[in-house]
Amino acid sequence: MACLSTKAHKSSFGQFFVLLVCDISKPFIVCLFCGNSKPAAAELSLKNLVEELITGITFHGHHLHVSVKGFVCDAVARTFIKCTEGHTAYYGCERCEQKGVRVDRRIGFPEINAKKRTEFTLDK
Repeated sequence: MACLSTKAHKSSFGQFFVLLVCDISKPFIVCLFCGNSKPAAAELSLKNLVEELITGITFHGHHLHVSVKGFVCDAVARTFIKCTEGHTAYYGCERCEQKGVRVDRRIGFPEINAKKRTEFTLDK
């Protein structure tokens, strides 16, 4: 699966959030959201997809079970789906809990052995 989040135009506030699924032949759109901002909550916009992944889908009278091999997301879509801070935030590292350091208008994460994030780690 691939998730992409992008602005419609440079001078526009309109944004697209696209969820693509790739089967054996070619990718197809599963979810397309367009609005002046991202959907309000990831849980609301992905609720139907999650339910279908759990229960399977019925297509032309056949019940199909679905398995996911992985998700491929750009940085914006990944933080949206995971409900975490963006990569430019002080606590934006999605792998560890360290606070970023601003150097030359950029946020960096200089520690090499910082405490790892877990599923129980709350955003700062």
